[in-house]
Amino acid sequence: MKLFTIAIPTFNRAKCLDLCLSQFSPQLHECETEVDLIISDNCSTDETQDIVSKYLKIHPNIRYIRNSCNIGPDENFIQCYKEADSKYVLIFGDDDVIHDHALKYLLDVIRSDDFGSVFLSVTAFSGEFNKKDHNTRPDKGYVVYNDNQEYIYRVYIDSTFISSNIINKSLMPSSINIGAYSGTNLVQLGWTLPAYIYNQKHAYIERPILAAKTFNSGGFRFFHVFVTNFMAILSTYKNNGLSLQLYNRIINKLLAQFYPGRILNIRLNKEVYDDSNENIFQIFHDKFSKNILFWLYIVPAIYLPPGIAKFTLKWGKSIHKRYTKVQGLLQRKLSF
Repeated sequence: MKLFTIAIPTFNRAKCLDLCLSQFSPQLHECETEVDLIISDNCSTDETQDIVSKYLKIHPNIRYIRNSCNIGPDENFIQCYKEADSKYVLIFGDDDVIHDHALKYLLDVIRSDDFGSVFLSVTAFSGEFNKKDHNTRPDKGYVVYNDNQEYIYRVYIDSTFISSNIINKSLMPSSINIGAYSGTNLVQLGWTLPAYIYNQKHAYIERPILAAKTFNSGGFRFFHVFVTNFMAILSTYKNNGLSLQLYNRIINKLLAQFYPGRILNIRLNKEVYDDSNENIFQIFHDKFSKNILFWLYIVPAIYLPPGIAKFTLKWGKSIHKRYTKVQGLLQRKLSF
């Protein structure tokens, strides 16, 4: 068994996959004895097979799985997880790009301890990827968490970003149904959340490891997935791995720091997001109308002119961060 598997699900994004593999290729030469690379092709009809063939000539140990028919994105993700025969697995988006020298650094981290999961920080790009645009902060290191509740609070919504979550398969309970959330567009929570919850020790790498392409996902209703579905999944762990206090802290963080920015992005990028079938106010009202932060952050983000909303939310976000920092300090003092 190797130490680490990188599994890349792909469908009809040959150009993205080529860029992704071009960054992995030189780094694989240094660590092929410890790392497996799997490509799970969901029956692409573009040049994906030609791209993979090019890299198979360089790295014959790459495992190329081509599905005979399109099994859907969620099932392709599940297939990636199941096919990984190693201690750690990272399911990596075909449109994301690993930074130079990052793979060797990752191996150093996961060799250092038995982590339940390892979170990878990212930079972002739109359009063409240019290495010079990304500060990979080699001065930054990683933080070890021995309290999974604080780790979960820090990661929160990024539990949904597949390329940032390395999972220790060897520590996952065999009873876990990794396909429990198939059909929600959040199938990855079937392994990320159990990995967080069933293990106390985790690592958060603050040095950026990969670059994620923005505005490159679609075909789903954003708020249905990240409000309705995400909250339904998260609620199953309330008092069942997530303390009630942590559950409420995550909700408040989502309302103050994540959702308002996404609402504004969608309002300003109609050509990227199609929210015509979503009643954004109703979706949030159904879940959070009794939370004051819904009225303070979400309603302004939906209805105020974008320029005014952006200024108001920036100020509010700063206040909320200071409040939660003071609240955390008080909680730690009271625990002694």
